[in-house]
Amino acid sequence: MEWFVFVAMVLALVGGIFLLRRKSEQFPQKLLREYYVLFIVGLAAVIILYVAYAVNSQSQGGYVVALSCFFGVLAACVIGRLLLERSLDKKSVVGKTLLATGLALLAFLLVYGFFSVWNPASMVPSLLFGYAFGVALVGCLTSARLGLSSFHKELHVVQLMEYVSVLSAVLCGALALSPTRGSLEAVGIILIAVFLTLVLSKEYFSLRSAFLASVLGVIGMLVFGQVGRWSVITGSVGFFILSVLGVYYSSSRYRVVRTVLRSMKDVSYAGAWAFEGVLASLALVILMVFAAYSLGVRSALSGWYGVALSVIGLVALGPYILSRFDAISERIKAVFLVFTASLAILLAFAVYQQEMVRRLGGLGNIVNLAKVEVVLAVVLGVALVLLWAWLSSRFVFSAEKAESVEARLHALGRKALASVLFAFAGVFIVAGILRAESLAGFIAGLFVGSGVLGLWAVFTGAAIDCQWRLRSGTSSFALAAALLALLLAPLVIQ
Repeated sequence: MEWFVFVAMVLALVGGIFLLRRKSEQFPQKLLREYYVLFIVGLAAVIILYVAYAVNSQSQGGYVVALSCFFGVLAACVIGRLLLERSLDKKSVVGKTLLATGLALLAFLLVYGFFSVWNPASMVPSLLFGYAFGVALVGCLTSARLGLSSFHKELHVVQLMEYVSVLSAVLCGALALSPTRGSLEAVGIILIAVFLTLVLSKEYFSLRSAFLASVLGVIGMLVFGQVGRWSVITGSVGFFILSVLGVYYSSSRYRVVRTVLRSMKDVSYAGAWAFEGVLASLALVILMVFAAYSLGVRSALSGWYGVALSVIGLVALGPYILSRFDAISERIKAVFLVFTASLAILLAFAVYQQEMVRRLGGLGNIVNLAKVEVVLAVVLGVALVLLWAWLSSRFVFSAEKAESVEARLHALGRKALASVLFAFAGVFIVAGILRAESLAGFIAGLFVGSGVLGLWAVFTGAAIDCQWRLRSGTSSFALAAALLALLLAPLVIQ
């Protein structure tokens, strides 16, 4: 067990439990039972995965992947249930954030230790992607059943579950791209710096505290990590860029909001935000491209591992962003979650490409966009995200018309099940009909669709009440679909 990450986990759990020691208002039992439903759906997904492997004469591999996925579903349901119980306590936002992070690290280390005992070290990172998919699946279902309801109290739980999903996927991605002790040490150094600064800070959030945490993380990497130093620095810079853009597009002190207010005389409020949202999305897409390519070249090891450490540097600052509860910071949190989820999908693409190289040799390093099937797979990836977003909007309107909590949850429950069916059907169709190279294109399409659509929805839907929360479901759905495609790699790449 890597002691750096272990210390970070202990600090997070102790801090979270200390801040949550007060009694909280009782949460409705009907909503608390939601995670029993999500566990059953996740268990069905585990069975489908095992059957898919067994049909292809890989029963042993299917058993291990299904077991890893089961651990992910179980861990995510337990974490979500504990967080949901504290949803009515607005004063313990920092405690819930630390508790979610600590529990996510604890579950990851337990699964990592379990598979390390029974399997060679080189195989463990690949096996952990089953765990990451299980967590992402529950995060997707959480946003589907709770994130689009009219209860604003559950929104923070949805954000925390998406953060747990991204954190798990990024940890697995970093290990898969460089399965060495240094990768987990790098994670632990940054997380410890963030937790200490957050607990010692008198405020829930301040640029001074974030700057101190970033400096501590960078110093730790320079002294202990010996890898990816430029990527960690850029990950910290990316956090500030996200914060600045979020405030710029949220505060009435700046041009964007004032322009929208003036343009309301000629066009609708939502229409005015739509045009401004395009520019906001463009700025963040440029930031993603910079993090994905420039950073991979500048890192000490070069390549995708630099990108992985960059995302870790950014995700480690999540407790700062998610611990804020005011209205303006909601936009910052939304941008942060969309951005990090998209980069986690990018890491899944890198791991899939690495698997292609391992199985096919030099030919696996090429994704030829001149092939019709590859272009079709990219289009299918984007279309799947758009189709799911359209379906989500339909269920939002139907759920808002419901008069009771039971009726609203029933309507949103159908959307949750539909999201799982779309994810499985889309990925299985591409994996079953097209070739291995096409599945890589499909993951790339998910990255493009979730990133652009998610960012656009954040900036255009903020004026439409709960509609803007669609961004959370979109990113979670795309991340779960990308991880599922990665799990099917052994069945496709032959």
